[in-house]
Amino acid sequence: MFQVPLYSIWNKKSRYITCTIMWYPDIKLTRTIRLAIMVTLIMSFFIISPIIIFYASGYRFDFNSYKIKKTGIIAIDVTPKDARMTLNNSILNKTSPLQLTNRAPGIYPLRIQRDGYLPWTKTIHVESNQTTYITNLYLFLDVLPTLEFQMQGTTLSSTYSSDGRFVSILNKIDNTVYEVHLFDGEKETESIIWHGESHIRPILIWSLHAPRLAILSQPDTTAEQRIETINAEHIQRTQTYLLTSTSTLRMQWQEHGNDILYVNKKKDILALSNGNIQTIAATTSSLWFVDSNEEIWSISSTHELWKNDTLIFPMLKDGRIAEIVDTRTNNVIVKTDTDICILWLDSGETTCIPVTHIFPRIYGKSWSTWILWSEWEVYELKENGDSILLTRTNEPLYSLSASTKNNSLFFGFDTNITAFDPQFRTTHILFSGESHIQSIATQDAGDYILFHTSINERNGIYKRML
Repeated sequence: MFQVPLYSIWNKKSRYITCTIMWYPDIKLTRTIRLAIMVTLIMSFFIISPIIIFYASGYRFDFNSYKIKKTGIIAIDVTPKDARMTLNNSILNKTSPLQLTNRAPGIYPLRIQRDGYLPWTKTIHVESNQTTYITNLYLFLDVLPTLEFQMQGTTLSSTYSSDGRFVSILNKIDNTVYEVHLFDGEKETESIIWHGESHIRPILIWSLHAPRLAILSQPDTTAEQRIETINAEHIQRTQTYLLTSTSTLRMQWQEHGNDILYVNKKKDILALSNGNIQTIAATTSSLWFVDSNEEIWSISSTHELWKNDTLIFPMLKDGRIAEIVDTRTNNVIVKTDTDICILWLDSGETTCIPVTHIFPRIYGKSWSTWILWSEWEVYELKENGDSILLTRTNEPLYSLSASTKNNSLFFGFDTNITAFDPQFRTTHILFSGESHIQSIATQDAGDYILFHTSINERNGIYKRML
């Protein structure tokens, strides 16, 4: 049926009235139809509204588990800040730091890259109602190492200061003539700090707390032994001590970075400092340790652990202890030929980890953890004595260093150096060559690593910026 609308327009030119003719379907909205429409709209409101509210509140339906889960958040903080980030193959047009909200629970491939840096990739897991943190992340420079100091003659060893700045290189010049070079990685300078005759191979020991080096030598065939302590930052500040002993002296630097070197001579423990020699204690044991309070810890010939004149352990279960590494509030760390063991002072129990190397993970001037490692396994030893397996390697590990700046460990394998991040369990190959990596160290600020190897038949100390 056609109906003329209620409005019309008078056209002056044609003198006709123009009307808009509209067609309406012949549908009668009965009471039943109107009621059905009303019920449908009301039901739609009560169904769709909660869905919209839940969606806006961060809830999603997981088609894998067929459950409703709340979304998560991804927080990313990376250096350099202008690195380009790709999540799920979609470029994020944002700079670090950033937060990605309302992310459905699941697995997301993340790639972070920037020109001149090694890319970082990882598959991250977003959990329901949780924040996934990708923070304290540093991209490594994509650069080649540079030769800083080329070695000449027969090099016996290369050892590093605890801050990774200095390298001491022991060279053999003749049958009984040796030489020690010192390389400064910060100033990139090299100098000869010791040259002389020794009838034993000189022993070099760095302090764990300061750039201080001790050199032990035997100038002639008599029982006289010479110890020289050197401040690597001011090499002119060298002290020389002459001691008589029929056996090779054992040395230990004082904790907290003071310029005191402890040495045992017969039954006495001596403190060497500023050219003076002072007896601080007596002990009949060759296995001794002086803690930060100058308390003397020792292991007797019957494998008993003593603190000064107090018996701590009546009998140690393992008589193969070769060194006391450190003493702490509730435990003592000792080293055997095959293990690193924790002696629990409260229970008298012993926990041994099958590793042969240990060094402190330094945070500023102190440390709270130790890194333990063997050829195939790397552990972290906490302050409370708990140990955590960080990783297992698929090739023999020869040297290891750490950096607190980028929270990474640096593995020196046979011919390559790999960075490992214990937090994200990611690896990056920083260097790969053809010759054996002799040693490696990380500068305290985390700006570079120093390592000893040969590249293109040039044997020396190389620097690789991070």
